[in-house]
Amino acid sequence: MQNVLSYFSGRDGFTWFIGVCEDRDDPVALGRVRVRVFGYHTDDLIKLPTQDLPWAQVVLPPTAKPGELPNITPGQWVFGFFRDPDYLQEPVVLGILTGSPASAPDPSKGFSDPNSTSAPDTQDAKYRATPDFGPYPLATGEPDTNRLIVNNTNRPHPLLATRVQEQIPYLSIPTSAGPPWALPEYPYATRYPYNHVFQSESGHIREYDDTPKNERIHERHRTGTFYEIDGGGNKTTKVVGDNFEVIVGSENVYVKGEVNLTVESNCNTYIKGDWNVRVDGNVEHIIKGTKKEIVFGAVTEQYDSTQSVSVKGAVTNIYGSTFNEHIKSAVTLDYLTNTTQRIGGTYDFDVSGAVTMDSASTFKINQPSETQNAARKGDDVPDSEVDGTQPIGVGSASVFIGDIGVASAVVETDLLPIEVSPVQAVQAAYGLPSLNITEGHATAVLNGRIIEQANGIDPNTNEGVEYGDGGTGGTSPVTGQSGAITAPPATENDGNNFEDVTKTDNYDGDLLIFLPHTDPRIDPRLRTILENTAREWGAPLTITSAYRNPEYNASVGGAKLSMHSQGYACDVRLANTSIADRQRFIRIASSKGIQGFGCYFPASGGGNFIHCDIGAKRHWGPTGSRASQYGWALETLRGAGY
Repeated sequence: MQNVLSYFSGRDGFTWFIGVCEDRDDPVALGRVRVRVFGYHTDDLIKLPTQDLPWAQVVLPPTAKPGELPNITPGQWVFGFFRDPDYLQEPVVLGILTGSPASAPDPSKGFSDPNSTSAPDTQDAKYRATPDFGPYPLATGEPDTNRLIVNNTNRPHPLLATRVQEQIPYLSIPTSAGPPWALPEYPYATRYPYNHVFQSESGHIREYDDTPKNERIHERHRTGTFYEIDGGGNKTTKVVGDNFEVIVGSENVYVKGEVNLTVESNCNTYIKGDWNVRVDGNVEHIIKGTKKEIVFGAVTEQYDSTQSVSVKGAVTNIYGSTFNEHIKSAVTLDYLTNTTQRIGGTYDFDVSGAVTMDSASTFKINQPSETQNAARKGDDVPDSEVDGTQPIGVGSASVFIGDIGVASAVVETDLLPIEVSPVQAVQAAYGLPSLNITEGHATAVLNGRIIEQANGIDPNTNEGVEYGDGGTGGTSPVTGQSGAITAPPATENDGNNFEDVTKTDNYDGDLLIFLPHTDPRIDPRLRTILENTAREWGAPLTITSAYRNPEYNASVGGAKLSMHSQGYACDVRLANTSIADRQRFIRIASSKGIQGFGCYFPASGGGNFIHCDIGAKRHWGPTGSRASQYGWALETLRGAGY
């Protein structure tokens, strides 16, 4: 009899194997899998169907927590050993072998994902039902490494195209006062092997990307709801269904930049306590429908400056109790038509100074008849009362009733202008009658133009409806064309005599990368500045827009006197950048010689870029004015002398 102490796991020899997982539906939910082992099991599903394979236990990694299950799917190759080398009925899986599948799964043979409606009848019915997912492998002729890890442009992951399509409906979200914003583009720029990806069978995805300078976190539900944190720490959240949030304690929110809230439907706010609002700047309300206010308590309104009220229609004021009006200065009331006052009680009219009442027609008190004329001191007494004529000898010393007076002319004052659709004014300013922008954007552009003019800057040099020529996505506000709009080919008489940067002998693609749709004929001075900026920045600058001839400039909504049209400007893409990164870029570019900075984070196309030119020293935000400049940019620009 063999000594039991000398024959046990670890001293019985090590019989290892390579096999293929064919089943993971463990009836006792222990995470076991059925494995068909090469050299021990036949591939004949009639002789040895999948359901007759022994269940194999799976060794989990030391990072596993109690209750976790292994992540092995049918069709994957595994490595392991037999705990019972004499009987081969207790396999243990130690790990998964990666590979490059050469052929699609064949459900008629073993060593493959058996789940298929064409599986032989010897297979259990569950293998012959329509599979929920798979069969696996899903692709052949390539590594079974997730494509999001590999990032091969010849075999892109389907998510890249999905994200482009998902962004299209949200490329121009209007705001109340300013340019529209867009759902940011997918900031995917991974390099193998930095991206750590988990993708489930149904399509849930989790990415922890450690690609240098493009580090990201991305978690996505198969329906399209996701959150993402890009390389700059910017967070994007999209919920395709309803969103619910309950906070039992307090909530504190601090936003250093602007806040844009756009609601497609109704917005209902119910505050059970007090509502305190403080505004250190201006307040503007534009209401296109009716407005109704119901106040159950007292109302106090205090204005430390002037107040102007203009009502185009009828006004009805109903006061259920006492009405007191105290005005400390002069009052002028002009009525252009008939005026009627009805008083249900007594009317006490007390005046501490003089009273003058003039009428350009008759003046009646208590509705007298036509013969009830008032007599005045010095008037002749009618013959019917006494013989001859005799003046009245008695008259009031404080009441004077004169002849027909001369009424002061009523001055007609125009209504205050109500401009709720300034789009046409912007179209005229830009010379683009087909320009398609929102009213809020147009209002902000017009206000910004006034500010620039007041500061001695021609607003026609600033890009107020910029979207980057579509190099970062979006739709032309002029033509409606989506995506990148390719610059026309160079001609001898197009007004540009600069060299194509990319065709020069000393062109360095590691410093400036011009996107394919751009015209890289820029002023040599600008080129030198941008190359020096790239060297100190430590990475190539991606140019989304460079030279634009006048027609092309108009088609993308460029300013009339755009620096792009002179070869003096480039838009530099700054995706996956933090606030600190953008501030550093501005400091570097300004130190190298860039004069004009236009910041777009994001532009209406969803991309993030900075316009850089060598024109006059100035800066602007997404509406083409310094009034819309971002707070983080202002801090840096002021430090650079702007």
